[in-house]
Amino acid sequence: MKSFLTKAVTNIGSYALLSLLAYSAIFDNQQLIGISVAAYWVVIFLGLFMGALIMVLSVAKDHTRDEAAKQKLIELIREATKRRSKVMRGVQWVCLVSITMLLAYSGWVFTAVIYVLVGLIVKFFLSIARDNVAEQKEGAI
Repeated sequence: MKSFLTKAVTNIGSYALLSLLAYSAIFDNQQLIGISVAAYWVVIFLGLFMGALIMVLSVAKDHTRDEAAKQKLIELIREATKRRSKVMRGVQWVCLVSITMLLAYSGWVFTAVIYVLVGLIVKFFLSIARDNVAEQKEGAI
């Protein structure tokens, strides 16, 4: 239940921020654009930090001697890096492109470029972490 509520609040916040950016770009409200750009910079830094943290944890699990802590790390990494359905991956790509286009249209081209780069870097970090956990699973068999 806790995981469901966390995901629901995160998704609602993400779509609300995208809606705020779209509204402010369409009606050319510079104050709302500034607020949404500031929020996206927070998302950029938070995403980069969390992606790097998950990747580091996936590498650190091999150096943990306590088996219970190791299994807890593996489950945490699996939960963070599990594959989404094709529909949800499509929605994520559409959101990434929409946010990038709206930021660039609003005049925040540098922010749009950094957002795309960080988004791709985070996807790369998560795939590395997913592969590290998959190797652990195959090694156990």
